[in-house]
Amino acid sequence: AGEFALMNYRVAGEFEPPFTVHTSIDDSTPYRLQVTLMLKANFPVRNTCTGLQVKFPVPRSCVNAHPSLEQGVAAAGAQHAAYTQADRCVVWQFKKVKGQGEHVLTINISFPDEAQARGAKKE
Repeated sequence: AGEFALMNYRVAGEFEPPFTVHTSIDDSTPYRLQVTLMLKANFPVRNTCTGLQVKFPVPRSCVNAHPSLEQGVAAAGAQHAAYTQADRCVVWQFKKVKGQGEHVLTINISFPDEAQARGAKKE
């Protein structure tokens, strides 16, 4: 099993988190997992968030990870994603996120063999 911090914030009273993250994992290809992260901004449309950074740790047995953004989004320069081998994580950065906006990142994670790919899904 694995753990990671999803968000850090302080609250006094009732509060809805500013973002929701949904994940899906496709393990239909041997030696590889395809992880899809869907980020939704829960705050009002009139508000924006600047400088958002999402870090996604990858399993220790991972050989490589290739993040890819939604079509047309990367060209606009509004967001960027990269895998850092030294930190073993994918960093997804946004210049600006508008309220109620939805964003998708797909990460193809490669493993040296099929057994490690199946085991990594449990992490």
